[in-house]
Amino acid sequence: MADLHIDSQLMNHMLPANAIDNKKHLLAIHDEKHQPLVFSIGNDGHLYAIKSNSSGSNDTINVSSAVGARGTVDAFIVKQANDSDSGIFVAFSNTIPDSSASELHVLGPFKPEVLNTPDQLTHYVIFGTAQNDKGQANKSQASDWPLLIASYNYIAEHNKDANISRILVEANKWRWTSDLRIYEQAKTTIAVAPGSLSVGDGLFILYKKDQRTTLMFTTIGVNDDSPWTADIIVPEGSNLNSISTYIEPDNYTGLILAGDGLWHIPAKDAWNSGNSVKKISSDPLYKGATNLHVAQSAEAASIWFSNADRVLGYQRANNSGVDGQMLLGEPVPLRPASSSIDYSAIIDPSTKSQSFIVVEDSSHLVLMEQATETKMWSSRPFLVNEPNGLVETNAFVSHVELQDSRSKQPLSTTKVNVSTSGWANLIINGTEYMVGKDKPATVETNVKGVLTIIQPSDGISAYTYTFSDVPGSDKPLFPSGPVTADPSKKVQDKIQKFTSVDELKKAGAKGTDDELKTAAKAIQDMHDVKSKLDKSNNTTEAAAARAVALVAASAAPSSGHSGWDFFEWVKHGVEKITHFVVKAAEDAWHFIVTVADKAWKFVLDSVTAVVKGIQLVLEKIGVALKKIWEYVKYLFEWDDIKATYEGVKSIVNSGLDYGIKIVGEKTEEVGKIFDKLEEQLGAALKVKLPGDHGAKKQSQASAESGNPSAAGHTKNVEVNNATYHFEEGKKTAKYEPNTTGDAIKSLWDDTIEPALKEAGAGAKRIADTIWEICKGELSLSVNEIFAVIGGEIVHLLVTLIKTIVQGLMGIGQIVLTGIKDLLNTSVWSFGIFGGLLKKLFHLPDFSILDVVAIVIAIPSTILAKLITGKAPKRIQNFDFARMVEKGPTDDQTLLAYNELASYIAITKALVDAVVNVVKMATAEIPVEPPQFSVLTLAADLIGLLISYPWDKKAPGRDYRIAIWGILLTNTIVLSVCTKASTPYTLKIMAASDILVGLSAFALVQVVHHDELTEEWKGRDEEKTGLNISSSVFEVIERLATAVGIIVPEPTTKLLAGAVMGTTAACKAVVKTGIAVKGAH
Repeated sequence: MADLHIDSQLMNHMLPANAIDNKKHLLAIHDEKHQPLVFSIGNDGHLYAIKSNSSGSNDTINVSSAVGARGTVDAFIVKQANDSDSGIFVAFSNTIPDSSASELHVLGPFKPEVLNTPDQLTHYVIFGTAQNDKGQANKSQASDWPLLIASYNYIAEHNKDANISRILVEANKWRWTSDLRIYEQAKTTIAVAPGSLSVGDGLFILYKKDQRTTLMFTTIGVNDDSPWTADIIVPEGSNLNSISTYIEPDNYTGLILAGDGLWHIPAKDAWNSGNSVKKISSDPLYKGATNLHVAQSAEAASIWFSNADRVLGYQRANNSGVDGQMLLGEPVPLRPASSSIDYSAIIDPSTKSQSFIVVEDSSHLVLMEQATETKMWSSRPFLVNEPNGLVETNAFVSHVELQDSRSKQPLSTTKVNVSTSGWANLIINGTEYMVGKDKPATVETNVKGVLTIIQPSDGISAYTYTFSDVPGSDKPLFPSGPVTADPSKKVQDKIQKFTSVDELKKAGAKGTDDELKTAAKAIQDMHDVKSKLDKSNNTTEAAAARAVALVAASAAPSSGHSGWDFFEWVKHGVEKITHFVVKAAEDAWHFIVTVADKAWKFVLDSVTAVVKGIQLVLEKIGVALKKIWEYVKYLFEWDDIKATYEGVKSIVNSGLDYGIKIVGEKTEEVGKIFDKLEEQLGAALKVKLPGDHGAKKQSQASAESGNPSAAGHTKNVEVNNATYHFEEGKKTAKYEPNTTGDAIKSLWDDTIEPALKEAGAGAKRIADTIWEICKGELSLSVNEIFAVIGGEIVHLLVTLIKTIVQGLMGIGQIVLTGIKDLLNTSVWSFGIFGGLLKKLFHLPDFSILDVVAIVIAIPSTILAKLITGKAPKRIQNFDFARMVEKGPTDDQTLLAYNELASYIAITKALVDAVVNVVKMATAEIPVEPPQFSVLTLAADLIGLLISYPWDKKAPGRDYRIAIWGILLTNTIVLSVCTKASTPYTLKIMAASDILVGLSAFALVQVVHHDELTEEWKGRDEEKTGLNISSSVFEVIERLATAVGIIVPEPTTKLLAGAVMGTTAACKAVVKTGIAVKGAH
């Protein structure tokens, strides 16, 4: 049984991508996951496929290059089979460089996933370079004629034959080949479309003959010497100018025509001369209709067009072929259309929802999606992946945590179904899904039991989520039924106050007092509807809406159109709105908007609908939406984050510079610190904490119950946002570490590796004993850990550390200089952070240190604002040497250093969990991914250099220095591993991690003992208690990670990951509690 916690916010969601510019023709079909798959001609003249990469953007595939086509593409067509196989047919002609001749390439049928490996496309070429006149199309000066016409039968993949018709085009005339049989008098062709009728496969051709519009169908069999030709009557005054086909239930082709009105001829009539096209709609929206496009999936279809008034619209339909029954509802105006607009629409085969690709006036591609359930449209940019690009879009980002109801441990790698109240595009843990009410996505939590869900949004409304059990799962998570959550709740809370004229004026509303009163009343009424919907959550939203009644203050005009299909059009005309009111009618609530003299009625049957209505009112009176997310903008103020990032870099660079200097000048003094280690460890193992601190069981429940506000901060979506992007960025990180020096390689081979191998067996023995105690449910005390670690650890660690330190001292400056060089290695790409550093921070190049510093700066800055209401104090030109040798004399610098250390400690706990997961996953790889080790090194160094024990008067300072020293040594050893490109680095380092972790744990208890028993100015028993809790979680996290690295068996790795995730979460909560306490 699971507890589910969700925190959501409307945020600027960033993607490493760029907008797609397109001024050429485009066609859209769907890929294997029912995402839009777009074909278009690029700026270089090549034919490209733009395909979803399942991470929120798209990849481009150069189809021309894949099949060896030369020159620039002049024309292309793409068709997709109207069945479950989704076979794709592509044909294109391309002009040969330095020649007026063209080539013809025809591919098909292939499945969308073939495009994932473009080199496979050559296997699907069924007709390649033309060799004679029949296969050649000379380039024409006529811009309105397609240079290629092709017609296909859908055939099985193993059959490489297809019916192809060709046409020879010359500069000043058309010359028909014998297989087309088009009348020579057809001097002006208006439109051509392939079709299949009972008499065979052929072409519908709309053309001018003696100034009269004429329609014909002709079969085009390659070996057909007597083609069938049918002349179809076109009524006078129809002004037909565009045609498009659809597939009827018997797989024959019906024809839709547009002009003044919408016209139709079914397949059963199209093969016989003398039959006439019939008008099936005289709606004014079809006046001057052109650019006809029919989208279809099985029986569902939609007819798209633009009209004489430059309105782009559509109408739902079916494929019955019956004139009076095909059209569903009425035509819908969607958006204004420019004279050069191009678009393409598809229907999702599983939900029958629509996707629509359109070229904006800016030449950028936009993807619009309409949910079948709600009829609402949403828009988002259609993007292409770009490693160092950065596109910001609005999105509802949700941080979801699943915990076991009894133990409170995270439910790691647990499958759960996620559905939405309307068809929506979601990115869940980095993977893109199309999700609907009846089409859930089965997803898996990460090792911390977390789902990060991103729902792109073009406004302030969102579809709600429903979390449910995966059918057939052994252990139900939600025995009481599915759990529903609304990601827009925080936004709703913010707009709750916009119900008075004064509040609207404060938000920048424009208009007379009467206009603002009307707006405030409509917003208040919609809030009332929402409250009733919330209270009636056990019934369907529509039923809840019909159950309420509210008397409107003013009478509404008679309602004209109804349905959310029309809302997008009303939004585009927001400046023309004259009135709006909420009114109870027909047992439901309606939001009625008047534009000029026409009323548009929208049923308020869901929270999503209510919020959309409120947004329209706010836009009409000029309330900028930025007012609604000012809080989020405050948290993500990039100047504040940049200041934190610069402070982190200043401390790290100053610390490394000091380290290089001190190792050269004070080798003997540094060595003495480790000479005392054996004595200190021996004393530490005899320490007993006063009171019940030693015996207190530390668990997930105790961590969260003792720090409820802190637990909330660590689950905050804004805090976890950078960690999510860090986790995603590692997947595509690219850089080239610099070369390894002979001295470092020799140090590893001759000193460090032998010492680690010698200590390995003993370290594993101790880790196994503790693992047996805690691997069930996390509940462990200081005393229980002390009962396991004894004298053996003193010998193992001291021998190991002394051996390594002695080796390091000889080439210390080389090692530290190498670390600094490593951290400043240029990175080619790293998720969103490359674009962020380049575009927002204006860095021409960026390094590993830049990436990790910004990853740590974002949540650290947000945590400071959540806890104190202010950004961390700015740190500039930090002097690490002065702090170590003299102590900071500048109180403000000291305060800033201490404050930043507390926030980075929390962030480091969040980042550690990500790093440890990768450690366990890559432990079996002989040569580990280099980006992982360097990222780990950078994060560890930041954590250490920001937490140096500077206060010489604090209890147990010698022990603090010893702890800091052995942790730093371990980090330096990791850097040597990385530089030496050591096979199985993680497995070899596991012994050091175990011994260092347990020794640091023992030493820190001395510090806690002294803090609790000595009188000093900073004494705070509660804070020390939190630090004791943190130390327990930290050592278990380190041991669980080590076990997950050492043991190859998958089940143990999984269990170790769960324990690691639990302890990492607990550590973050406790460290946040310490920061909260320090801030008050």
